Amino acid sequence: MKQFNWVLLLALMLGAIVISGLIFAFIDILSGQEKSEGGVAGDCSVRPTPAFVEINVSAYCICELCCGRFADGITASGKPAVGLICAAPLEYEFGTKFEVEGVVYVCEDRGGAIQGNKLDILCSSHDEAIKRGRRMIMVKVWRK
Repeated sequence: MKQFNWVLLLALMLGAIVISGLIFAFIDILSGQEKSEGGVAGDCSVRPTPAFVEINVSAYCICELCCGRFADGITASGKPAVGLICAAPLEYEFGTKFEVEGVVYVCEDRGGAIQGNKLDILCSSHDEAIKRGRRMIMVKVWRK
C-alpha cells in the first residue's frame, strides 16, 4: 500500500510539472515570445515596442536606372535583393524592421540618396517602383 502511494505522489508531481511547463509556454506565446527553432525565446529578449516615425518613402528596383553601377542584385548587407527589403540610412542597422502600410520590410540595403528621413522599398520592377512614387508615410520602426 505504501509503495502505491509513493508512485501516485510521484505521478502527480510529474503531471504538475508538465502542466506548469505548458502554462508558461502558452503565456510566452501570448506575450509574443514564442520559441524559435533554436529553442531560444524570439530575439532572445522581450520584443521592443515600435517607434512611429513619419518617413519620406520611395521605391526602387535592381535596374541600372535605380541602382547605377550597383545593379547586381546584391544588397549592401551582402544578401540577394529579393523579397521584402528596404534601403535605409546608416542610422538604422541592417535587420531593422519597418512596417509601411501594413507590410513589414527589413533593412538590408543602403543608397547614396537614402539619407536623413528617407526609406527606399525594393520593388520587383521599375514600373512598380515608379508607380509607388515618393510619399511621407507614418511608419512603424523596430530597431535591431
